[in-house]
Amino acid sequence: MTATDFAVGTRVRSVMGARVAMRFRGPGTTCMIGTHGDDELPARSGLAVLLHAAGSSPRALSGIGAFLGEIAGGYAAPALPMALPPGASHAAPLAHLTAHARNAFAGVSGRPRILFGHSLGGLVATLALADGLDVDAVFLYEPIVLACLDMADAGDRAAMAWDRALIDHLAGCVAGGDPEPGVARFIEAYNEVSWDELPAGVRRAIVADADAMMDLTRTVHHCPLALDKLAALDVPALVLSGSRSPEVARRMSRRLARRMPGARFLEIDDAGHFAPAYKSDAVIAAMRPFLKRLA
Repeated sequence: MTATDFAVGTRVRSVMGARVAMRFRGPGTTCMIGTHGDDELPARSGLAVLLHAAGSSPRALSGIGAFLGEIAGGYAAPALPMALPPGASHAAPLAHLTAHARNAFAGVSGRPRILFGHSLGGLVATLALADGLDVDAVFLYEPIVLACLDMADAGDRAAMAWDRALIDHLAGCVAGGDPEPGVARFIEAYNEVSWDELPAGVRRAIVADADAMMDLTRTVHHCPLALDKLAALDVPALVLSGSRSPEVARRMSRRLARRMPGARFLEIDDAGHFAPAYKSDAVIAAMRPFLKRLA
């Protein structure tokens, strides 16, 4: 299959009524595309674009993608690479990831255009919005937007220090030649399952990428965000968080919602940081009323 080939592959399956297949959209960019009915997206349909968390994959958002795709006419979930490109700009270190969001919408002339971002994907979605990405609605589940925290607030300072300690521990383990303890601690801090509960193959793959994970987490921790541009956004947005998530994730979500004039904040009871993957039904239930108001 070439980078411009949109033919449905052999592993087409159904998720909540959506046809799902792995395809390519743009040079070297893997997407999971979901359509309803025809194999290809209707020429004038809208699109929902979903951006996943670090250490996750497009498949983790297939349930939410199917739900949003039914509303928009289809969905795309690009695979976000963990490795940073050589010579990434300090001013825009994640520009290569925001390009994935833009490329996913390329050629889509219909409406609605819906954007969903989780964790790292939520940060990427926020950066794309601040950079002028045109969408009709946005959903952000615990975006990693540390720049929104208020360092005059003791709770925010403590939350920031907690995240930095995780990254420093990971960096120390990588430098010492034994990355697994640092990776395991970081994953468990943000995940609803223990490190040992993850499949052995998944653990090996994450440990193998420990250097890239360290670089990415450091970059995300220090990623600049144009707060003045967020204050000027009028796009309808729903910022979601889970009651069982780390304190820093809940604080970032609340702070971001306050900075975006068109945003609402909602906390989902008994949900953690990876609710979009583990409790997609609860996330979808929280999104439904918001979408009805937009109709």
